[in-house]
Amino acid sequence: MNDLSESDYRLIEAKIDGSMTDQEQDLFAQKLKDSKDFEHEFQTQNMVIESLVQSNNEVLRKEFRPYLEESKQQRKIDDARRTLMLAASLSFLVLCGIVYYLFSPEVVNHETIYQAYFEIYPAPPITRGNEVGANLSDFDHYRKGEYLQAIETFKSGPQSEMTPVYQAMCYLKTDQVNKAIEHLNEALGSSHLIVNQTAEWYLALAYLKENKVNKAQSLLKKITTEKQLYYKQALEILNKIS
Repeated sequence: MNDLSESDYRLIEAKIDGSMTDQEQDLFAQKLKDSKDFEHEFQTQNMVIESLVQSNNEVLRKEFRPYLEESKQQRKIDDARRTLMLAASLSFLVLCGIVYYLFSPEVVNHETIYQAYFEIYPAPPITRGNEVGANLSDFDHYRKGEYLQAIETFKSGPQSEMTPVYQAMCYLKTDQVNKAIEHLNEALGSSHLIVNQTAEWYLALAYLKENKVNKAQSLLKKITTEKQLYYKQALEILNKIS
């Protein structure tokens, strides 16, 4: 059994029927030089074809017909073998994927973690005053989930220490994460403990959403070490992403 490919057989056929391109001529010459099997196959097929062309003898035709049929059959076998090898390779790759999925460590999806832990910071209750100076009438859009309108209201309304946090909530809900991060960093400068700790928690989540894992971890560790407002949730996330 030789090691010729389907393209080798086609190259030989192109040489015999005179349909070769210049590039195929160069390839044929190289194959003829490098492969004894290729040379033998070409010489044999060429001999058969020339004999059949030069002779009208039916006996001669019958004599060479088995060889021609055998050559075609061998190519079919080679094609089938290559197809089976390809199928086996693909099956192996699929099996490797399944094994990796079943036995490898769980791939952390930071967006999924963000969605699981993010809860929008509640608006101040209408029935109670607010210790950080929020104007309750500015929260109508915020309470209704109309976050784009709420952004404009917070921009033009009276500013309090908590305003950047509420603005960040609106930006997070409208997938404007970079703007949310900007406002949360602003809130970190607050002297009010609740504002500061709330901003750190949501900033850690925003970093996680943006796949900035190192920054998120740094803040989450600070929250757990200082046992801030959200330290239990921070510890749970750290266990998931570490």
